[in-house]
Amino acid sequence: LDDYPTDTDIDISHQNCFHAYDGRNRWFDKAIQVLVANNGHPPNASPIELSSPQYLKWVVDNSIMNTIQQAQINIQAAIDNLDSVLLHYNEYGSEWLKNAKVSPDAFVQMAMQLAYYKRYGEPCATYESASTRAFLHGRTETTRTCSVDTVAFTKAFYDPNVNKDEKISLLMKAIKSHTEYMISASNGLRCQIRDEEEKSKATLFKDPSYVQSMSFKLSTSNMSPAFGFHCGFGAVVPDGYGICYAIGKDKLKISISSYKKCKETD
Repeated sequence: LDDYPTDTDIDISHQNCFHAYDGRNRWFDKAIQVLVANNGHPPNASPIELSSPQYLKWVVDNSIMNTIQQAQINIQAAIDNLDSVLLHYNEYGSEWLKNAKVSPDAFVQMAMQLAYYKRYGEPCATYESASTRAFLHGRTETTRTCSVDTVAFTKAFYDPNVNKDEKISLLMKAIKSHTEYMISASNGLRCQIRDEEEKSKATLFKDPSYVQSMSFKLSTSNMSPAFGFHCGFGAVVPDGYGICYAIGKDKLKISISSYKKCKETD
């Protein structure tokens, strides 16, 4: 229950859902929250008179009070460093993309690869959640969007010497590659648990290229259809972006977050 009204600006409304600007009355250990503003009301119903909430006064010692105060300082610093916006794109959605025989999810992923390449002139390690719900206790696996095919497409897109038909061909190849990777990730890759001696021999995990491949500057998740869409999450690296998106029949909704302390993303 919030004691202030909702805002008509979608970015302000989104940030209010995200953290309420001070972290109060938001429960980050809960999977689902229902936020009710003081100007909220039931749809198509008469107002219902309820008794006012009862104020509870907690008695705590100095140690707990100091911990609470430090938590307030910490969460405020995190909120002040976070930049988040919503993008609502109404030109087309999944219906048009499917008619064009294109995977909506893969298409949006290619758009993000293209946007990052245009901004920074290079590709980056990209994470997308792949569902493993087909397995008992399955949750998610990593889909690495950035590939040889996506890099070939993004480089060709801004090359004036590459004609339109070739660009489309490279886009379709990158989409096909991404879709196949997503299916493979969702089907599961069985990894044996190794003992310490075997793990110490795996020099790959000490290689700089492996470290770079695990630094996901684009951390993404498809939350379709999510028509209400007040989703979002922070970037997983200081110089990255957290991108949560939903693909409707005729629109795209995208939440983008980054950190203000990073000059590359602010």
